[in-house]
Amino acid sequence: LREEVERVVRLQEEPGLDVEKLRALREEASLSQEQLDELAELEPGSIARAESVDPASEEIHASVDTIWKLAMALKVSPTILTKTRGDLHQIEPRRPVDS
Repeated sequence: LREEVERVVRLQEEPGLDVEKLRALREEASLSQEQLDELAELEPGSIARAESVDPASEEIHASVDTIWKLAMALKVSPTILTKTRGDLHQIEPRRPVDS
């Protein structure tokens, strides 16, 4: 799974952290920002700083390692937290062509 995340991140020019999904998942897990910082082994205040950014005007960039740590702390796939250019998450799978 980690290799898949690294592949997705390499496909992007500027990988970003989907802050809206991060906040929703954190709240769903009933975690405070401080608790998620601790669970993900991030510097204190990291989640608060990320969540204070307006996603419409600014993008938060995160390393594969940070995305991995957040995903493991939230018990989700790391690709859920990755904001991709061209909405790679929404590409439909190929359908077989009738021959």
